[in-house]
Amino acid sequence: MLYLFMKGEIEVRDASNESLVVFSTSVPNATDNFGGMPPKRCTVFGWISPVRNLIFGGDPPNLLPTTNLIQVILILLPLKEQNQGDAPTEGNNIFNGRDALLRWAREQGKLNNIVIVIKRSDYGGEGKRRSHVILACERNGNYKSCKSSETTDIRSDANSDMKKCARDTGTKKCGCPFLLKGVNIGDGDDWKLEVVCGVHNHPISEYLQGHSFVRRLAEEKNALLVDMSKSLVKPRDILVTIKDRDAMNVSTMKTIYNARIRNRTKEFAGRTQMQQLLTKLSEHNYIEWYKTSGDIVTDLFWTHPINIDILRAFLHEDNYTWALTVLRSLLDDNCLPGVIVTDRELALMNSITSIFPKAQHLLCRWHINKGVLANCKKLFGTLKQWKQFNEDWNTLVGSETEEEYWRCLRQIESKFSEFQKALQYIHENWLNPFKDKFVAA
Repeated sequence: MLYLFMKGEIEVRDASNESLVVFSTSVPNATDNFGGMPPKRCTVFGWISPVRNLIFGGDPPNLLPTTNLIQVILILLPLKEQNQGDAPTEGNNIFNGRDALLRWAREQGKLNNIVIVIKRSDYGGEGKRRSHVILACERNGNYKSCKSSETTDIRSDANSDMKKCARDTGTKKCGCPFLLKGVNIGDGDDWKLEVVCGVHNHPISEYLQGHSFVRRLAEEKNALLVDMSKSLVKPRDILVTIKDRDAMNVSTMKTIYNARIRNRTKEFAGRTQMQQLLTKLSEHNYIEWYKTSGDIVTDLFWTHPINIDILRAFLHEDNYTWALTVLRSLLDDNCLPGVIVTDRELALMNSITSIFPKAQHLLCRWHINKGVLANCKKLFGTLKQWKQFNEDWNTLVGSETEEEYWRCLRQIESKFSEFQKALQYIHENWLNPFKDKFVAA
């Protein structure tokens, strides 16, 4: 909404088209009225109807004195500064292509907090019909309700009688008459922009953040979002990057989340998560094996070929011994480690014993419990049985005295005697060879 207080005279250039009034002015205070533009030529599209009727009445004279406070919704186009970027050629509103016209119109709309959308588009055809596109304000048109959603049923009393009432609905459409028309001229790709109606019948928004159309990501920004998402960049950082590159961008976090979901759905192409994983493993040449039971994948193993090369390079005990020997040479006798904690890598454990014989070697309980979980949970019929076994196992590991340890061991062997494979695993892999390296007692 712009309040324009004009003093002096306005020369009417064209009053034949009721939807468009073009005037020029040389009012002394026009610089302030037009937001700092020089008091030269300017183009005003559209007057609010009551004001136009008030001024013109019947046939307007050539010179009209104006001392009113005129409320005008308009677009100001400095004719001397339209030759940059997608702007039209000076003086004739000619654009180099349909996309350039659309970009320019939408950018001008953003500058004035107006959302410009495509109302209708025609690519032409045989005969004299030329390609054209009709642009409108997003509030153009009227809301068309669906008959099935006009009413809803509610219970009105204890007898469950149904009563119909009008459903509350809302719409941004208010029949805004603002229209622009882009027409392809000549035999090339030149387009001309025409103003069909420059009037808006609603207040101009103060902010554009609430307008879904403006929040959409352009093609190049969506490509940036896809690349950053593949690099595991957080959504909030993606939004910051997009706004840094485009100061007029009004996208929100919801825009980023929705775009990521759309791109992920498009990438999956109807595949399940497991099917997508197997597809990506194959595309990137991973080594993968899996077992199935019917249509269900029960076991899956994958690794990158480089990981196999690394494993082969450090698989032998002499590699660990060499690495620990280099570490030992960097330490003084006064700062040798007193405790070393590792997982159950046998070659590494043997090297530690030879290089740091005085250090106490312990096994990481987290890795131990992870191994018990992976190998024992599947052996129990119910989740409750597994939770009880895991609780008793942790009690056994946390035994503070040797007597408590043997008592907990007898208890777990007695309670879970029917699960011999689970008992065999914890005995052969952990308790018999390494209980002194992780049991608290």
